[in-house]
Amino acid sequence: MRSNTPRFYLLDFSRGLAAFGIVIFHLAGNSKPLNALYIFVDFFFALSGFVLFDQIPKTYQISDMKKFMQKRINRLVPTAWFAVITSYLAYLIFLVLDLLEPEEKLDINELTLVFALLFLQFIVPSSAVLLIPMWSLSVEMFMNLLFAFIGVTWYRIALIVSIAFTSLSLAVITSTAVNVTSGWIAFSRGVFGFSCGLIARILYNKKISNSRVQIVVSSIIVGVIFSLVTSTHYFLVLVAPSMSFLIYAISGTIVQNAYFKNFCTKCGNFSYGVYLWHFPVNYFVRVLLPTTDSSDKNFLLKIVELAATISVSLALTWIGLTLFKRIALFKIN
Repeated sequence: MRSNTPRFYLLDFSRGLAAFGIVIFHLAGNSKPLNALYIFVDFFFALSGFVLFDQIPKTYQISDMKKFMQKRINRLVPTAWFAVITSYLAYLIFLVLDLLEPEEKLDINELTLVFALLFLQFIVPSSAVLLIPMWSLSVEMFMNLLFAFIGVTWYRIALIVSIAFTSLSLAVITSTAVNVTSGWIAFSRGVFGFSCGLIARILYNKKISNSRVQIVVSSIIVGVIFSLVTSTHYFLVLVAPSMSFLIYAISGTIVQNAYFKNFCTKCGNFSYGVYLWHFPVNYFVRVLLPTTDSSDKNFLLKIVELAATISVSLALTWIGLTLFKRIALFKIN
């Protein structure tokens, strides 16, 4: 088994690229081929399984489960709550100032806010109306609970992969317009991706070789699946295994340059906040930007919209990182 596992700098960099891909996906709408960029969420699920494998309790001791979940809550909850509360307050301000057109108003109430703060978005989709990306964090939280309880062994992972694969396969086969961001379908998608990431980490820990050739091959596979997903959701079941293969291949690459290491680390640190913040930020940016029928002006407005969304999201992420740097909901011994 490998010991003293190095920091996966290229995976940090990839996490930043994936977050940027999700931003582009939400800004582009249904434009092909950008409409398939949502598969980067599956990259996040698989990466989460890969990175968390060594942290997940291997025993049924309550103290280990509790410690693991406290770490995950400290990591996920403060930034999410900051984004939820700030976004809802901003929405109320826009309402009071009468800045919203009738078609721009959202179905939001106090119960929606409570569900959002409790990470119930994939169960109650309406609670994610202002922060759509929260559905995946909701799945992530419940996945962490699941694996903290059952532990990770080859047998259990294989069983869960089989169940999640079957569930997701039935969903995409039996529906022509499957909603992959809510309900049992979303949970199956998350568990399948997370489990594939766990398997990739087991292979890494066992020193099963990875090389640059594998990076090229896995990238080509992901590219092919990406092109297929642009037209149909039937290939969604292939996304998590291919992403996990890519993550495994990248994990063996050692970064030497100190400046690039620092850049990769910042990409990883900012990815979570940008992933969370970009959707509500883009909503308010669109409200404030003027509308026009001119195609040239529309293009310029799209550039302004993208720049404003990314800039404000980065700024809010930095505020969150600074604010919660020394603040934790749980003190862990």
